[in-house]
Amino acid sequence: DYDTVVAVGGDGTLNEVISGIQTLKTPPAVGYLPQGSTNDFAASLEIPSDPVQAFGGHLEFFVGGGALLDAELQRFFYAIGIPMFQGYGLSEATPVISTNSPKHHWHRFGSSGKILIPLDLKILDEAGREVPRGQKGEIVIRGENVMAGYWKNPTATAETVRDGWLHTGDMGYVSEDDFLYVLGRFKSLLIASDGEKYSPEGMEEAIVDKSPYIDQIIIHNNQSPFTGAIVVPNREALRRELEARRVPEGERAAT
Repeated sequence: DYDTVVAVGGDGTLNEVISGIQTLKTPPAVGYLPQGSTNDFAASLEIPSDPVQAFGGHLEFFVGGGALLDAELQRFFYAIGIPMFQGYGLSEATPVISTNSPKHHWHRFGSSGKILIPLDLKILDEAGREVPRGQKGEIVIRGENVMAGYWKNPTATAETVRDGWLHTGDMGYVSEDDFLYVLGRFKSLLIASDGEKYSPEGMEEAIVDKSPYIDQIIIHNNQSPFTGAIVVPNREALRRELEARRVPEGERAAT
């Protein structure tokens, strides 16, 4: 399973595990796909010798949408031969705007892929001006897939669709090689004391991913010099750590 594979890495990182898996696999049968394993290493990780066959033999890839897919999780599935492609869309755009794809090697970990043809997309700053590639702002699209409007809600329609452009309310940027990166919702942005806005999702994911002792976390800042957080600890992980350090029961906080 995922935790078992991560634990095998010499320094505990998934990148090292993936590097080892890819080194020990046979040459890719299809351009970008590592296939199967030639030794008992995969079996020791509880990974089937041919993961594709384990899923019935016809699974070439799968697509994720909704919440952002973790880039490390994408690398894991890519390494065992089942690529995970991130897409992006909204119900108001019926519903796909961009996607990674197995064709033409259109795939970048952490990105939401390339814009579907023939959609138009631009990134706008807070003043409504289009920004250059690589700079973040609001994702705005135009195309035949954009809704006519919200049912019996002209006010919300006027706020969201302006001159044919759908204002998604999402923050992101387009890279120099035309890949879209979605960073989070503008309504969930945190505001620092200097007015700088930043998305909490990436920070929260990174903290949970890097610490086995944190189960959940919510980051908060409302124009304060300091960012705070509410943390839900992983009690079982903390107990194991205290036992490993032989901390007496009487010296432990309630877990």
